[in-house]
Amino acid sequence: MKTKHLLFIALLSAIFIACDPPASYSTPGFRFQGVVNNITGDSLSGYDEGLNVLRMDTIKVGDDITFNLILDGGTYNSLTSFSITLSDTTSTKIILPETSALDNVFSSSLSDYKNGKFVLKSALTYLYFPFEYIALKASASPKIKFEVTNNAKYPKNSTGSNTATLTIKTPIKNR
Repeated sequence: MKTKHLLFIALLSAIFIACDPPASYSTPGFRFQGVVNNITGDSLSGYDEGLNVLRMDTIKVGDDITFNLILDGGTYNSLTSFSITLSDTTSTKIILPETSALDNVFSSSLSDYKNGKFVLKSALTYLYFPFEYIALKASASPKIKFEVTNNAKYPKNSTGSNTATLTIKTPIKNR
């Protein structure tokens, strides 16, 4: 009887050892907390143009838009870096949180805040990132591109990615 139990336990152990561990990779992503608001309190709506492009309402020169962006490293992974790129720095401007606040989360030696490059100093799965977007002059096609990277290591020939992008288009008109 004891031999049967030992054989069963040995067989069960062999099965568990032979199993692959659960997948430890997931694609990062973005989402907004609440609504995107103009400084006047008006909310902006948008629609998905596909291929990770979001088209927002038209804004006017002088408008100050508040974004509350949440970066998501994925279920099994941590965020490693984040970037913001403006397609046109003459028609738009971004106001970031205070440098001291950024230095609490990002590596000041590896990051370049002025150029929109942020490298995290510790393992975080989620990150809340507020910023302001200011319309300086009229433009038909200004864009903000966000890119987030996590520490996922996908298997060869996998269709997954440890990087995600989001582009926001917000045309600007004169007042």
